[in-house]
Amino acid sequence: MKSFSQFLQKQGDAIRLGLKKNDDRYSTITLASIIEAVGNDNQVIYIPKIKLFKLDFDRTNSEVTSNCASNETINVEFNYSSCVSLFDYQALEDPEIKSAFESFLLKNKRASIEKSDNFFSGEF
Repeated sequence: MKSFSQFLQKQGDAIRLGLKKNDDRYSTITLASIIEAVGNDNQVIYIPKIKLFKLDFDRTNSEVTSNCASNETINVEFNYSSCVSLFDYQALEDPEIKSAFESFLLKNKRASIEKSDNFFSGEF
């Protein structure tokens, strides 16, 4: 019986198969207000703009192992997008628009980043 048990164990070792898979994702958005200065003849023209930058990272790892072979796959995807728009400063003369804009800025200022649970995995 012992030899048959050892035989079965060897067969199990020979056909053993393992699969591991994990993935992770990180995204960030940066919003900036800028003023571009453009020279035109002897005159400087100021153009207010808003720029938005978005970065996405996706990573997937998978590993298949067996007694006779193994394979490991690592896939990293990176997506970058940006948007530039003219910024209508005159719209801020409307108290309702100005209040909404200031609320947006206060909500997303650095203090909000520092209190975040997942910004750079808590390193800030």
